Amino acid sequence: MKQTYITILAILLATAIQAQVVYEHISNTAIYDYLDEMASLKIIELNSVVKPYARTIIAEKLRIVRQKSEENDALLSKRQKKELEFYLLTYSLEAGPPLQLNPKTTWQNKKHSFGLALNPPGLFYKDSLFTGALQPIVGGSFSVNENGWMSQTWWGAKAWGYIGKNFGFYTSLRDNNVSKLMVTPGYFVQERGVPYKDYGDEGIDYS
Repeated sequence: MKQTYITILAILLATAIQAQVVYEHISNTAIYDYLDEMASLKIIELNSVVKPYARTIIAEKLRIVRQKSEENDALLSKRQKKELEFYLLTYSLEAGPPLQLNPKTTWQNKKHSFGLALNPPGLFYKDSLFTGALQPIVGGSFSVNENGWMSQTWWGAKAWGYIGKNFGFYTSLRDNNVSKLMVTPGYFVQERGVPYKDYGDEGIDYS
């Protein structure tokens, strides 16, 4: 019986010490489209069937793109290079300390462990034990055709980070407002169904 308890305890400990990764939400279609583009150019290898991707995997693929771009300056277009620069900053926390944020748009403390950045926007912290980020989510869209117009706005925040090498966390909270409800049986759209509140002329809110 004692050996059984020891075996169970060993299994639980082995499970507990496995590294937990932080995934990039699939709603961030821009980075997924960029990686798909790099894969179609044969710059990186990517299994696009299994999503979401871990942030560490995304950072690794971006570093491969940067390395190959440095070896061949004509490999990427000007637009692709600018996007690569932006995404390398966005996923810089997946590299080792200190913080590697854009010094032109970031205030950092003397130890370069804490930063308040404008591009990408947010609060960032990184040392040998803890990595964390708090970023705002703000956006909007407007569309019009012969049947009328529709607008959508959203705002909120997301937080994610790592504690040591064995624990990761991610949370995202946002409120949405649309002028017209499109997620109904009468429309064929690629949108998730959600509980909502209808405020009439003020639109529809959902989280």
